[in-house]
Amino acid sequence: MQEFISPKMIQYGTGKTKLCAEICFDRSCQKPILFLWLPVPSIRQADRIGRLRLWLSNGVPTHVGHIPEGLGKMRLEEEWNALPKSKWPRQNLIHSLGSSSMTPVQFRGYKRVSLENYDVPESLNGLVEVALRKWLNKL
Repeated sequence: MQEFISPKMIQYGTGKTKLCAEICFDRSCQKPILFLWLPVPSIRQADRIGRLRLWLSNGVPTHVGHIPEGLGKMRLEEEWNALPKSKWPRQNLIHSLGSSSMTPVQFRGYKRVSLENYDVPESLNGLVEVALRKWLNKL
């Protein structure tokens, strides 16, 4: 595995097409954001791998959202509620498992739908282990 450093992010993987993890810094929130390449939360395509953003609380994943590129516009419901309605997207807040959703799914729901074949503890280490296994399978 290689580390690729740019001014906006740090990526881990082999080349630009076989990535495993990415860390970006969100200037507006003044915090790092973690992305892992994991099974996409989808009932139809369980084996599809995508770039998922993780929301963490004390190192424990609370929410997961599929964001194919950039930081995305997805926010926790509490974050949307803290903003004036004029800053909300034109359509209502979409709640779905796909990348068109404006809010992420709770980790427990994601785990039940997308990680049912893995014995994953509810921890960041468990998700990193799944991402590493998926990355190794691509090599």
